[in-house]
Amino acid sequence: MDTLPTPGDPGSGRPSLLSQVCARSLAVGQLEHVDGARPYCTPDGAGAVLGVFRAEGLTGAVTRVVSLDQACPAKPFLSSYRGVRVTCAEPGQDYSRALVVPVRGDAPADPAVPPDAVTASASGLDPQISPAYARLQAPRVARARGLPSAVVLALIRQYTTGRALGVLGGPGVNVLELNLALDRSHPYPAKES
Repeated sequence: MDTLPTPGDPGSGRPSLLSQVCARSLAVGQLEHVDGARPYCTPDGAGAVLGVFRAEGLTGAVTRVVSLDQACPAKPFLSSYRGVRVTCAEPGQDYSRALVVPVRGDAPADPAVPPDAVTASASGLDPQISPAYARLQAPRVARARGLPSAVVLALIRQYTTGRALGVLGGPGVNVLELNLALDRSHPYPAKES
């Protein structure tokens, strides 16, 4: 078992936190055979964030629009915004005067890929995952171990804990204990040489 961020700096080569979340959601969706679409993400896994320039700074007519998380030569996720053509972000350009406008898009409000599947602790080694994320992985784990999904789902229920102190956070699945239980009861099939 394994807030809207500031857009990335197209010149830095580092994606924004939102783009990292969007890309991870697509990757998890592909791995688990579900739709990896998320609100505020482009279909190709970048943050759906525009930099909108207006004639009088914060007000006035829209004069220029840049897709902040899509560096050139990328094709922007929208062709136009409020009648103005959207362009890709040019590396090294200063977009600090633009109004940042996130675009929700048509992704479901409740994505198939749970939030903890696209975020991680600083170490990336989280002792628990949400039951939703564990259930999402169950078919793949069952296939890899050559057993019915129902067996994996039963173990997930067995290793799901309640809220801390009965009120804090949400239920969690202890990944280490679950994996140890799977190894004891249903080890991976031996590979042929």
